[in-house]
Amino acid sequence: MNRFSSQRVQRAIGDLPVHYRETLLLCEVEEMSYQEIAEILTIPIGTVMSRLARARKAVRESLLSATGAPPSGDLSLHIEAH
Repeated sequence: MNRFSSQRVQRAIGDLPVHYRETLLLCEVEEMSYQEIAEILTIPIGTVMSRLARARKAVRESLLSATGAPPSGDLSLHIEAH
């Protein structure tokens, strides 16, 4: 990923509401399991899963709108579930 793309991703993540951003970062950057995240944030594991799905969708949509690309099922920011 080039520097420009990295900045876009960082901006998209930074624009997320705090509760989505913290969940996404704990999972993707800190590589914590859903269970660990649930314990740290004192929320149900289902809420962790929901927040991650919504955060990933918001980042994907932000990146798509920044590039002017139409939404596509092929574009995926899928990251393996822990």
